Amino acid sequence: MRGALSRLRSWLHGGRAGRRIDMEMAEEFRAHMDMRAEDLERGGLSPGEARRRARLEFGAVDRYREEGRAGRGLRVMDELRTDVRQAARSLRRTPLFTVIAVLTLALGVGANTAMFGLVNATLLRPLPYSDPDRLVTLYQERETGVPFRWSPPEYAALRSTLTSLTDVAAWYGDDVNLTASGSDPERARVELISSSYLPLLGVTPVSGRNFVEDDERTAAPVVMIGHDLWTARFGRDAGVAGRIVHVNGIALTVVGVAPPHFRGVSGTADIWVLHAIAPQVYMAGFLESDQRFLSIAARLGPGATVEQAEDELAGEG
Repeated sequence: MRGALSRLRSWLHGGRAGRRIDMEMAEEFRAHMDMRAEDLERGGLSPGEARRRARLEFGAVDRYREEGRAGRGLRVMDELRTDVRQAARSLRRTPLFTVIAVLTLALGVGANTAMFGLVNATLLRPLPYSDPDRLVTLYQERETGVPFRWSPPEYAALRSTLTSLTDVAAWYGDDVNLTASGSDPERARVELISSSYLPLLGVTPVSGRNFVEDDERTAAPVVMIGHDLWTARFGRDAGVAGRIVHVNGIALTVVGVAPPHFRGVSGTADIWVLHAIAPQVYMAGFLESDQRFLSIAARLGPGATVEQAEDELAGEG
């Protein structure tokens, strides 16, 4: 190991040590040839013929030098250094090509890094929810095999009849007008959800409380706000629960604040409102609509498998 580091150090220092060793090797070869030439002269040959014969016997000095360098492991490094110098000279002669090549390489590396970041965020890392391996999404298939969503009545039927799944939750995202803490109205992203949605995902408010079934049963005019909205409009007031915000002109009472970085399954939500009050703040006839716009997720019940849930859904269909 020490020898390898020594050879690398010699190469990194510009080859000065390597050139010194080359000179020592050359001098040693010359000394041996001189001694051989003297022996031949004593044997009766002329000085010129003796030196010519000595050179023939020793062969090409350059070949021995290269063999010696190869034995020290420096020849490959020298060839690499030569290639790098030639490439650098070529790039200096064509500066425009050099700039394009460097930019292309940078963009390629950046794109691959971004792509890996995306894959790592969406595929390699586990979902940021409790027991994600027990979470499932539900969808229907047309005869063409294209999946589609659920209507509110279908969701109500599934929620009341499925036994292999627990915490069946539905959501739908859209834009609303929001006025908070005396600010001017602004557009915000809402997720219309069931009371089981946040517990399904294991979301615990950082302030206030979560939605409960009584809120849904009584159509309580309540709202959960996102951490960013809490920070921007309420200055992270720990007593924000009980404050009023207006969603599409309807006064709603804040019950809790979502944890940092939680933006719902959609990844864009600013506030969360229960389905039960959707007819007031969003659209009349929401709960009776036969339009299939709801996404549904659930958690596998104790001991239940995906295959059992699929069979049960097929029976419901």
